[in-house]
Amino acid sequence: SRSTDEITILTSVRMFMANIGGLAVGMGIPLVLRFFDSAETTDMSTSDSAWLKTMMLYGVVGLGLLIFCFSQSRERVVMDKSHAENVKVADLWMEFVHNKPLRVLAFFFITAFAMMAIGNSAGAYYINYNLHGLAAQLSIFMGLGSIPAFIFMPMIPSIKRAVGKKGMFYIFLTVAIVGMAMLYVISVVESLRSHMWLVYVAQFIKSTGVIVATGYMWALVPEVISFGEYTHGCRIAGIVNALTGIFYKAGMALGGVVPGLVLAFVGFDQTNEVSQTAFTQQGILWLVAVIPAMLLMLAMFIISRYDLSDEKIEEINREIERRNK
Repeated sequence: SRSTDEITILTSVRMFMANIGGLAVGMGIPLVLRFFDSAETTDMSTSDSAWLKTMMLYGVVGLGLLIFCFSQSRERVVMDKSHAENVKVADLWMEFVHNKPLRVLAFFFITAFAMMAIGNSAGAYYINYNLHGLAAQLSIFMGLGSIPAFIFMPMIPSIKRAVGKKGMFYIFLTVAIVGMAMLYVISVVESLRSHMWLVYVAQFIKSTGVIVATGYMWALVPEVISFGEYTHGCRIAGIVNALTGIFYKAGMALGGVVPGLVLAFVGFDQTNEVSQTAFTQQGILWLVAVIPAMLLMLAMFIISRYDLSDEKIEEINREIERRNK
């Protein structure tokens, strides 16, 4: 579809369903691990066998869903076959150089997915060592990373109409930062740390901002595809999606490296399954709240450089359709 309203609705449905998957991971993995691990544990299972069986189960289900998605998807808006014959690998670089909205979106992807990867990887450490919580509490904490999607994703089309595209990003990125600040304060104030419901509220607020902002960013991909088609006449959707995939993976890779470096710096003792030093706990808190909040501030600056308004996209699509006629 070229309709920005329809794309927004499709993106909302997409992320609503994606967060069902996220809920199955966040709340499900600790429970499945306990099912496969007969030993009674107060934290995440350390059984290699339980982890292997759990990952095999999720891998098989995930593979089935991916095959279903591939087999049932059809492209409605495609480039002319004569143009498709001329697409080269070098066009990846050329599209990145000449498509400014794509560059903005690419760096937003890197920042957003690095933030999510860092925060998600630190969740278990945070519950286990900072709050000395149980596996059931970890399941709730991680599950709250997906639950706000079921409340707010259906509201995205209305929110976007009310505050605009950039306004929605600014509002929900700020909401996420507020949630992270609450997590930090709750964790460092001794009298608040024992109240798990406060941690859950802060996690819910943080997740609300993250889910809406990072969910809606996928609706911008068709826009940068249309912008490329408008500027050089070729609708190279595959190349644009390949580039966003590269930067999405780059963000995930960056987010995967940072926790290890921080934990090594603060002296995390992997042989101690009960407690860590105060400095190590502070490092875990950096991963849960401080570093993700800094990345969100950077993401807010990056998205401020995105200059394709809905009016501009509608104008671009009308011009493309006029050319095609």
